[in-house]
Amino acid sequence: RMTATASPLASGTLWALWISQFLSLVGSDVAKFALRVWVYRSTASVTQYTLIAFCAEAPALVLSPLLGLAIDRLPRRTVLIVSDVLAALCTLVLFVSETPSQSTILLMNALSSILGAVHWTAFTASATLLVPKDALVRFGAIAQFAPALSMMFSPAIAGIVVETLGLRSAFLFELGTCAIAALSLLAITLPTPDKQPPSTFLQDALAGLRFVLSTRLLRTMLILQICSFAVAAALQVLTLPLLLTFVDAATMGGVLTASGVGAMVGTAVATAVAPYIHRAAYTVAVLQMVQGALMVVCALRASASLVLGVAFSIMLLVPTARACREAVWQSQTPTDLQGRVLLLLQALMQAMLPLTGAVLGPLADVVFEPRMLPGGAWAGTLGAVVGTGPGRGCAVLMGTLGVGAAAIAALCLGATPAMRTLQLAPTAKGAAEKKAQ
Repeated sequence: RMTATASPLASGTLWALWISQFLSLVGSDVAKFALRVWVYRSTASVTQYTLIAFCAEAPALVLSPLLGLAIDRLPRRTVLIVSDVLAALCTLVLFVSETPSQSTILLMNALSSILGAVHWTAFTASATLLVPKDALVRFGAIAQFAPALSMMFSPAIAGIVVETLGLRSAFLFELGTCAIAALSLLAITLPTPDKQPPSTFLQDALAGLRFVLSTRLLRTMLILQICSFAVAAALQVLTLPLLLTFVDAATMGGVLTASGVGAMVGTAVATAVAPYIHRAAYTVAVLQMVQGALMVVCALRASASLVLGVAFSIMLLVPTARACREAVWQSQTPTDLQGRVLLLLQALMQAMLPLTGAVLGPLADVVFEPRMLPGGAWAGTLGAVVGTGPGRGCAVLMGTLGVGAAAIAALCLGATPAMRTLQLAPTAKGAAEKKAQ
């Protein structure tokens, strides 16, 4: 008698893995947000506030080859549990300190962020061993509910906890989520990736980067990934000064809310359309071109409704683009190299915001804004199209970045045949199951 085959995404192990990642992410985000609010209120220093963000992002990029090697060489369930336990210990150090010193805050925040990056990478690499290739895009979309939900609820939870119970209660919240996340992992077993022949430590540490640079498709995907990270960072850097020149704080909050709603709706849309996406690399390039075009549209007028619509639309596309990108990396990278490759990508994403801010801030202030003021060098040309005045230089910079992002995506698509032809074929096991049905 023929029996129905369960969906490859219905695995209890897979969902226990997702729950662990979600709890780890929420606890970490609540504690980070609460700590940054406390630091700013205690010091009234923007420098101290931004220094925490920098220390949270920079170490992961530097240490990614070593941490990725650990993910690939150690049992991944062990990596996930140990990262939860160590993150809890970092939080415990802050909890027992009535008023933690600046050095303690920076060190613990850096360690927590590194452990969070390790946890996400080990989670993604483990999912590759559990999900058939033709279901990777859909799982990637489902996985994004974790950061989307965390982004939506963590600031609110942190704000309530800090205002009503104090900073230490936020640390207790993270300790609880870390404990539950680690316990959920004890109940499951994860497959072990194939092992490569042993080599020197330095060769092992850099093997992931060498593999990416030696593969034409992945080199192109790396260019697109860096471009995508830069665009996302640019939107964060430029949206605030662009908006505050013609809207009040309440309207700006509405635009940010629209972005969050777009991300949630986009995650649901990505989950629904994922089974019909077979050319994931092609989809990544096309969506980047669309996002670039939307950035150009956003620059055309100083209109709150226009910016709100563009913000919603861009965030609507992000989950599908990210799910497709991750599916390409997961399907094209050997399982025993995924820790090093995926953590490198994660570290690049984390480092892109401070790096992009360091470049775009002076560029906007010194080059674009002065030239777009009435009587400025570009007022008679670009000003005739997008208008002149404060904020219009940021608009032109955003539009320029949008044109650049779309052009890079088009060039990558045209120069790399595999971007147009790669299809995520089902595994042999998945094909056999479909035939049995």
